Amino acid sequence: MKLSDLFMIKFIAAILLFGFIMSCESHGDEGENAFESFQESRLMTGDSASINSVEETIEEPIIAHRKDKKEILNEWAQFNVDMEKKLAANENRIVEIKEIPHLSVDAFDKVTALESDNHGMRLELYDYIEVNPERHEKFKIKYAEGINSIKADLDELKIKAQFDALMLLE
Repeated sequence: MKLSDLFMIKFIAAILLFGFIMSCESHGDEGENAFESFQESRLMTGDSASINSVEETIEEPIIAHRKDKKEILNEWAQFNVDMEKKLAANENRIVEIKEIPHLSVDAFDKVTALESDNHGMRLELYDYIEVNPERHEKFKIKYAEGINSIKADLDELKIKAQFDALMLLE
Protein backbone atom coordinates (compact mmCIF):
# COMPACT_ATOMS: atom_id res chain seq x y z
CA MET A 1 0.00 0.00 0.00
CA LYS A 2 1.18 3.43 -0.80
CA LEU A 3 1.42 6.22 1.72
CA SER A 4 -1.28 8.18 -0.12
CA ASP A 5 -3.67 5.17 0.14
CA LEU A 6 -3.15 4.98 3.91
CA PHE A 7 -3.75 8.71 4.19
CA MET A 8 -6.95 8.39 2.14
CA ILE A 9 -8.23 5.52 4.34
CA LYS A 10 -7.52 7.49 7.51
CA PHE A 11 -9.17 10.57 6.02
CA ILE A 12 -12.33 8.64 5.10
CA ALA A 13 -12.41 6.98 8.55
CA ALA A 14 -12.10 10.40 10.21
CA ILE A 15 -14.97 11.79 8.10
CA LEU A 16 -17.16 8.79 8.97
CA LEU A 17 -16.30 9.14 12.67
CA PHE A 18 -17.09 12.86 12.58
CA GLY A 19 -20.41 12.15 10.84
CA PHE A 20 -21.27 9.53 13.45
CA ILE A 21 -20.48 11.88 16.33
CA MET A 22 -22.53 14.68 14.80
CA SER A 23 -25.52 12.37 14.28
CA CYS A 24 -25.46 11.47 17.99
CA GLU A 25 -25.96 15.04 19.21
CA SER A 26 -28.70 15.75 21.73
CA HIS A 27 -32.20 16.47 20.47
CA GLY A 28 -33.56 17.44 23.87
CA ASP A 29 -35.04 20.77 22.76
CA GLU A 30 -37.22 19.14 20.11
CA GLY A 31 -39.66 17.76 22.71
CA GLU A 32 -40.21 21.20 24.21
CA ASN A 33 -40.59 22.74 20.76
CA ALA A 34 -43.15 20.11 19.78
CA PHE A 35 -45.50 21.11 22.61
CA GLU A 36 -45.07 24.79 21.79
CA SER A 37 -45.90 24.14 18.13
CA PHE A 38 -48.94 22.15 19.25
CA GLN A 39 -50.10 25.11 21.35
CA GLU A 40 -49.59 27.49 18.44
CA SER A 41 -51.58 25.25 16.09
CA ARG A 42 -54.45 25.14 18.61
CA LEU A 43 -54.39 28.90 18.98
CA MET A 44 -54.60 29.29 15.22
CA THR A 45 -57.67 27.06 15.09
CA GLY A 46 -59.21 28.94 18.02
CA ASP A 47 -59.32 25.92 20.26
CA SER A 48 -57.70 27.47 23.34
CA ALA A 49 -59.89 25.49 25.77
CA SER A 50 -58.23 22.27 24.72
CA ILE A 51 -54.79 23.77 25.37
CA ASN A 52 -55.68 24.49 28.98
CA SER A 53 -57.03 20.99 29.45
CA VAL A 54 -53.88 19.50 27.92
CA GLU A 55 -51.68 21.59 30.22
CA GLU A 56 -53.72 20.49 33.25
CA THR A 57 -53.50 16.87 32.12
CA ILE A 58 -49.74 17.16 31.81
CA GLU A 59 -49.24 18.90 35.17
CA GLU A 60 -51.40 16.56 37.27
CA PRO A 61 -49.53 13.30 36.60
CA ILE A 62 -46.21 14.96 37.42
CA ILE A 63 -47.49 16.02 40.85
CA ALA A 64 -49.11 12.63 41.40
CA HIS A 65 -45.86 10.92 40.40
CA ARG A 66 -43.95 12.89 43.04
CA LYS A 67 -46.44 11.79 45.67
CA ASP A 68 -46.07 8.23 44.48
CA LYS A 69 -42.33 8.30 45.04
CA LYS A 70 -42.81 9.21 48.71
CA GLU A 71 -45.51 6.60 49.07
CA ILE A 72 -43.31 4.04 47.35
CA LEU A 73 -40.45 4.78 49.70
CA ASN A 74 -42.75 4.42 52.70
CA GLU A 75 -44.19 1.18 51.33
CA TRP A 76 -40.70 -0.11 50.61
CA ALA A 77 -39.56 0.68 54.16
CA GLN A 78 -42.62 -1.12 55.55
CA PHE A 79 -41.98 -4.05 53.22
CA ASN A 80 -38.39 -4.28 54.49
CA VAL A 81 -39.58 -4.30 58.10
CA ASP A 82 -42.23 -6.96 57.40
CA MET A 83 -39.81 -9.18 55.51
CA GLU A 84 -37.17 -8.79 58.20
CA LYS A 85 -39.73 -10.02 60.75
CA LYS A 86 -40.54 -13.02 58.56
CA LEU A 87 -36.84 -13.79 58.10
CA ALA A 88 -36.33 -13.64 61.87
CA ALA A 89 -39.35 -15.91 62.41
CA ASN A 90 -37.86 -18.38 59.94
CA GLU A 91 -34.57 -18.28 61.85
CA ASN A 92 -36.44 -19.07 65.07
CA ARG A 93 -38.13 -22.03 63.35
CA ILE A 94 -34.72 -23.25 62.20
CA VAL A 95 -33.36 -23.11 65.75
CA GLU A 96 -36.44 -24.94 67.07
CA ILE A 97 -36.06 -27.70 64.49
CA LYS A 98 -32.34 -28.10 65.19
CA GLU A 99 -33.14 -28.49 68.91
CA ILE A 100 -35.53 -31.41 68.31
CA PRO A 101 -33.97 -34.50 69.93
CA HIS A 102 -32.99 -37.38 67.63
CA LEU A 103 -33.19 -35.21 64.49
CA SER A 104 -32.35 -37.32 61.45
CA VAL A 105 -29.40 -36.49 59.25
CA ASP A 106 -31.75 -35.99 56.29
CA ALA A 107 -33.89 -33.52 58.25
CA PHE A 108 -30.77 -31.72 59.49
CA ASP A 109 -29.51 -31.39 55.90
CA LYS A 110 -32.87 -29.99 54.78
CA VAL A 111 -32.90 -27.50 57.66
CA THR A 112 -29.38 -26.41 56.80
CA ALA A 113 -30.37 -25.91 53.14
CA LEU A 114 -33.43 -23.88 54.19
CA GLU A 115 -31.25 -21.86 56.56
CA SER A 116 -28.96 -21.07 53.64
CA ASP A 117 -31.96 -20.10 51.50
CA ASN A 118 -33.25 -17.84 54.28
CA HIS A 119 -29.86 -16.17 54.55
CA GLY A 120 -29.74 -15.76 50.77
CA MET A 121 -33.15 -14.08 50.87
CA ARG A 122 -31.87 -11.62 53.47
CA LEU A 123 -28.87 -10.78 51.30
CA GLU A 124 -31.13 -10.37 48.28
CA LEU A 125 -33.26 -7.90 50.23
CA TYR A 126 -30.21 -5.91 51.34
CA ASP A 127 -28.71 -5.84 47.86
CA TYR A 128 -31.91 -4.93 46.02
CA ILE A 129 -31.77 -1.51 44.37
CA GLU A 130 -34.43 -0.51 41.88
CA VAL A 131 -36.10 2.77 41.05
CA ASN A 132 -38.88 1.47 38.83
CA PRO A 133 -42.12 1.14 40.87
CA GLU A 134 -43.44 -1.67 38.67
CA ARG A 135 -40.31 -3.72 39.27
CA HIS A 136 -40.63 -3.01 43.00
CA GLU A 137 -44.05 -4.64 43.00
CA LYS A 138 -42.84 -7.66 41.03
CA PHE A 139 -39.89 -8.04 43.39
CA LYS A 140 -42.13 -7.75 46.45
CA ILE A 141 -44.44 -10.47 45.17
CA LYS A 142 -41.59 -12.81 44.20
CA TYR A 143 -39.73 -12.15 47.43
CA ALA A 144 -42.77 -12.70 49.66
CA GLU A 145 -43.51 -15.95 47.82
CA GLY A 146 -39.92 -17.09 48.43
CA ILE A 147 -40.07 -16.36 52.15
CA ASN A 148 -43.51 -17.97 52.49
CA SER A 149 -42.20 -21.05 50.68
CA ILE A 150 -39.29 -21.33 53.11
CA LYS A 151 -41.73 -20.90 56.03
CA ALA A 152 -44.02 -23.64 54.69
CA ASP A 153 -41.07 -26.00 54.16
CA LEU A 154 -39.81 -25.31 57.69
CA ASP A 155 -43.24 -25.90 59.21
CA GLU A 156 -43.62 -29.16 57.30
CA LEU A 157 -40.13 -30.26 58.29
CA LYS A 158 -40.74 -29.38 61.93
CA ILE A 159 -43.93 -31.46 62.08
CA LYS A 160 -42.20 -34.39 60.38
CA ALA A 161 -39.15 -34.15 62.66
CA GLN A 162 -41.34 -33.99 65.79
CA PHE A 163 -43.33 -36.99 64.58
CA ASP A 164 -40.14 -38.94 63.87
CA ALA A 165 -38.78 -38.04 67.34
CA LEU A 166 -42.03 -39.27 68.96
CA MET A 167 -41.89 -42.51 66.98
CA LEU A 168 -38.33 -43.13 68.22
CA LEU A 169 -39.43 -42.67 71.85
CA GLU A 170 -42.15 -45.32 71.58
